[in-house]
Order: sequence, then structure tokens, then C-alpha cells
Amino acid sequence: MNTKHIETLIGRYFNGETNLQEEQELRTYFEQDNLPKHLSHLQAIFAVHASEAPTLSSSFDMQLMQKIQQHEASKRKRKLISRLAIASSIAAIILLFYSVLTFLRPAQFEDTFNDPTMAYEQASDALLFVSGKLNQGMQPAREASAKLDKSVDEVSRIKTLNKGIDQMLKLNKIDEISNIVSFR
Repeated sequence: MNTKHIETLIGRYFNGETNLQEEQELRTYFEQDNLPKHLSHLQAIFAVHASEAPTLSSSFDMQLMQKIQQHEASKRKRKLISRLAIASSIAAIILLFYSVLTFLRPAQFEDTFNDPTMAYEQASDALLFVSGKLNQGMQPAREASAKLDKSVDEVSRIKTLNKGIDQMLKLNKIDEISNIVSFR
């Protein structure tokens, strides 16, 4: 047999790409005694495979299909259980959220007055009370604003003083220049 062909088949065999006929061809090749040195180490592998001719029972296909179906059924069951767990978690969160909102919801107010004029007087009194307290609270802010206005006026006087100092500095420059000119 052609050694190149056998080397190609060996490569395909170890890649799992051979068919039964090609594997039988390899077994037959390695049964001979005068093998090339670089292939002799593989003789034991193919001798083992030759003695172990695989035989499958007649029910092998049926048993394999049962195992596959059992596996598929268990996968579906796990998927269903995980979906039910997610749905239960979502339902629990919604129930918790609803319970919290129901518990924290303020009580519904009932109408306390049967007479609208009496309700109007009560509302007016309450608004006058709030207005008085608001005005009391605003008084310190008004006083602070008045102090701020006074401070701004003082700052503007300082600004005027700064303008006067600037004028004096200009006069000082003129005086220095006239001293320099008079020395010449």
C-alpha cells in the first residue's frame, strides 16, 4: 500500500474524519510485520482496535433515543421551573409594592363641614394665621436686606473715595514730571 495514502488516512483518523471502510483499511495495513519505522509506534493502537470490533445490541438505538428524550424532558422541566421561579419573584415584588403603597397611602379625608359658609370662615382663619406667621418669618429677612442696602451705600462712598485717591495720584505724577523737567 502507498505510505502517503496511509499517512493521510492516519491524519483523518485522529481528526475523526474517517469512515468504517477507511478504518478497516488502516487495521489491515497495521497487521503486517514490515511497517515503516515512523509508523511502527501506531501498530499497537490499530491492533487494539482490530480486536475490539464494536458490536452494538439491537436495542442500542432505542436506548439512545430514550436517553435523549429523558435529557430533553429534564431540560424542559428545568426551564419551566426557572420560569416559574422568575414569575413567582415578580409576583412577590408586585404584591410587596402594592402592600407598601396601601399601607403608606394617606387616609381619605371626609367632608368636615356641612355648611359651606362655615367652611369658608375656617379656611379664611387658617390662611390669615399662616399669613401672619409668614410675615413674622419674613421680618428678619427684611432687616437683613435693610442692613445690606446700608452696607452697599457705604461701599459706594468708598468708591468715591477711591476716585479721589486716583485723582491725587495723577496730581502726584504731574508733580514728579514737573520736578524732573525743572532739573534740566
